[in-house]
Amino acid sequence: MAAPFIAWLFGAEVALVVMATALGAGSYLLAGVLDAAPERIHRWLRLGIGVNVMLAVACVAFAIWLWLG
Repeated sequence: MAAPFIAWLFGAEVALVVMATALGAGSYLLAGVLDAAPERIHRWLRLGIGVNVMLAVACVAFAIWLWLG
């Protein structure tokens, strides 16, 4: 939880990349849980995976935008 804030000391770009990595790892873990989870919560897990992936892509895009600009 504290990693993006600690990475912020090195710059916003680094913090965004660390946050994108954390979101990607969370998505990977949720995808692994999907097989073991009851059928009734699969839709919510897929929604969580989708939201995490979209936020990770947004973090990487914003980091690139900051780095180039």
